[in-house]
Amino acid sequence: MSSHSKTLLSFIIPTIDDLRVKRAITSITSSTGWSTHDCELIVVVNNCSKHFYTHLRNHFISGKSRDNIKIVYLRKGNIARARNIGIKAASGRYLVHMDSDCKLVSDYVETLKRHLSNQNLLIARGAVKFAPANNLLSKASCELKKIAYFTRQEIAYAPNLIVKKELYKKVGLFDEKLFHGEDTEWSQRLKNFRVVPRFFSDLIIDHIDHKSILKIIMTYFHYGVGRTYRFKRALLKSNLTLRDKYSTYYRLFNEIPNLRSINSFINKIIILFLYLVRDIGVFYGLFKWNMVK
Repeated sequence: MSSHSKTLLSFIIPTIDDLRVKRAITSITSSTGWSTHDCELIVVVNNCSKHFYTHLRNHFISGKSRDNIKIVYLRKGNIARARNIGIKAASGRYLVHMDSDCKLVSDYVETLKRHLSNQNLLIARGAVKFAPANNLLSKASCELKKIAYFTRQEIAYAPNLIVKKELYKKVGLFDEKLFHGEDTEWSQRLKNFRVVPRFFSDLIIDHIDHKSILKIIMTYFHYGVGRTYRFKRALLKSNLTLRDKYSTYYRLFNEIPNLRSINSFINKIIILFLYLVRDIGVFYGLFKWNMVK
């Protein structure tokens, strides 16, 4: 990044051929505080046909002077590589990671600028409101995500992750070998530098859940695969005692939130089912990446 850059905020959105990204883009550029002078938006279209990329360019850039919106095409990629391309292309001092199924609240940019003007932050997280689709699986899933997100504020989850760009020089970029769980693996590295994200409850995005039941189930399978990466270094250490290894496996498979906070018995059953799906993903990750010697 040039030292002469006046850009404060770079929003980065990796997306496949997900039309919901249009709503995400519009929510950013229409948020109070958005300015072409100190804000930019980078969308990295990956792992889909070039037709969708062309469609987005025609919709948001063609015929307009939109130098602060960049749409990048990556034919063969994954979310970690897409995020890294966005990081490298960004000129802002702070990078805001979002997903294509998210939407900013109307005063998000203004609120974030106010926080940044009051303190020198290295990394921060904002709040996420999970909006369920109209089915029981989605409603239970959103309850579970809400518990997991707000009780683990020290983890650098994306979306709604704000990172000072210089921090990547210390911690490194996202691991491009990972197709899932890239943010939790990066968060583990962050802990080695004793850097903890600051949490701001007034920096809010809406996270819109899938309508498809199959996609919800596959999301939790992918969570499990990503979770395997999170414990990768501990599992590969040859000097772990038997007790240490048992502790690692226990945390890998048995982290279930306090279900007493879930009112509905049906939701508790569904959440246990989602954790079963997640654990299948964990087994798949252990098998595929040969993480246990």
